Amino acid sequence: MAYKRYKMKKNPTFFDAAVLAVFILCLVFVAGYFLQRFIHSGTRNSIKGLKAPVQHEVDGGTVHMDKGGYDITITFKCSYDIDALVVHTKDYRGDSNMADAISPVDLGLAWGKVAELNETVDFNWDQASRRCYCEVNSQEDMYLVGGEDFLNQSFSNNHIIPAEENVKRDVQRIRRGDHVRLRGYLVNVDGVEKKSGQGGYYWYSSTTREDSGDGACEIIYVTNVDWID
Repeated sequence: MAYKRYKMKKNPTFFDAAVLAVFILCLVFVAGYFLQRFIHSGTRNSIKGLKAPVQHEVDGGTVHMDKGGYDITITFKCSYDIDALVVHTKDYRGDSNMADAISPVDLGLAWGKVAELNETVDFNWDQASRRCYCEVNSQEDMYLVGGEDFLNQSFSNNHIIPAEENVKRDVQRIRRGDHVRLRGYLVNVDGVEKKSGQGGYYWYSSTTREDSGDGACEIIYVTNVDWID
């Protein structure tokens, strides 16, 4: 006698759906993490002889933008010309805040001894939350770059505001290890939230290479991007 076994199909429960959703979210997170690492991996590089950025004060000048639900005024503070090694990049996507709406990427840029020794010394570059971090592994490495003051004065975290769509496309092509020249302006940014009419949103650039910590980043309104062989 032949026997047939039947298994009743169980309807998925809320718990099953929740587990599946969490699993999918984890896959998306992991895939996004490795995609981000791949996009920003680039090549570790070093370049000798790069000079500090050049800037000159300008007499005002403004640009207005309507992005991310904000009326934004960008005020030019200094013309800015930086020839530098890209040591790290970080994307910031979306319109969740004024900064992300106008600045899609931060660039970690180096010159001087830091750019020259970037392959010799492991600076452990990283970027997160609109900050750039580096840490050498030994006091000897710190001596090579001239001490902590020289280290801080030879790299910067730069919030990039593209002046036009073609500039935005160029900026988003920049990778670690590139030798780039950026020209534009150091700027102050003020915003008013359109929905509420509330003002007081601001983002102001550093205008010196000698500072560190919060407020020490350069905000660059970029008009030109060039790759240098």
